[in-house]
Amino acid sequence: MTETTEPTLEQDEQTVKEESWQKCEKQLRVVMGLLNSLHDGLIGDGTFTYGGGGENDKHSVQLLYLYRSFNSVRCSYELVQLGYYTQAISLLRSALEDLLVCQRCKKDSALVKRLLEGQEERFNFAAMAKAEGGKFADWWQKSYHDLSLFVHPTPLGLRILLSPEDRRVRLGPYFDQQELIGVIYYHLVILIRVLGLLAPILDSMNAYPGWGQPTLERIKGANRLIEEIVEELDPEGRLAMKEALSAPEEKSGSWEEYKQQRAARVRDQKG
Repeated sequence: MTETTEPTLEQDEQTVKEESWQKCEKQLRVVMGLLNSLHDGLIGDGTFTYGGGGENDKHSVQLLYLYRSFNSVRCSYELVQLGYYTQAISLLRSALEDLLVCQRCKKDSALVKRLLEGQEERFNFAAMAKAEGGKFADWWQKSYHDLSLFVHPTPLGLRILLSPEDRRVRLGPYFDQQELIGVIYYHLVILIRVLGLLAPILDSMNAYPGWGQPTLERIKGANRLIEEIVEELDPEGRLAMKEALSAPEEKSGSWEEYKQQRAARVRDQKG
């Protein structure tokens, strides 16, 4: 007589991961490509040293926040494969917070000084986004609001625990293709923004000159995938999704062209 045993949690997770890759391999591979570019860029060529005054102080703080963003998105990527979508979103929300602080450090030298000196800092992210202003702030606030709806114990955050087919409670890992692709969308747009912050830092430090072109090709592929996801999940444009499509990567044949277009876009936003 053969003894039967119930599937273990690890087996359930492995089953969900296999189904995630069977049905969403393209999306998962594009995210991993961006993660690899970010990882390679953050490692650089080993010339970065912490502190030192001037621009290097600003870059030191920015890079630390980009490291945090990378770790959060990488762990989120692992969770989304296993079907823990709300927990994956929570980590993406943390990455958004780090992304905002990194963005503010470009303009706020007093903030950089406080962070370098280790002063206690209580961030008011809404006020920080308002101070930043412009299209970035508009995108950030809408994205942060949308992710918070799932992370906080809101009615939507609770409803996601119920299967839409039979209203049964979902405990542990489960596969839902639409939810997975929706979370992947935020992986893509956040990683593109993070890479956009990293690029000028590497340029100014003359670090890792071979990084740009392969990264640009990955960003182009990610933007094409974003367009597909937006068309599938938000065809009427009611969400924040189309905000990610304003970047000029698709028109850039080379990394140098991309940098020139990016610089022109920054000037236009300031003007």
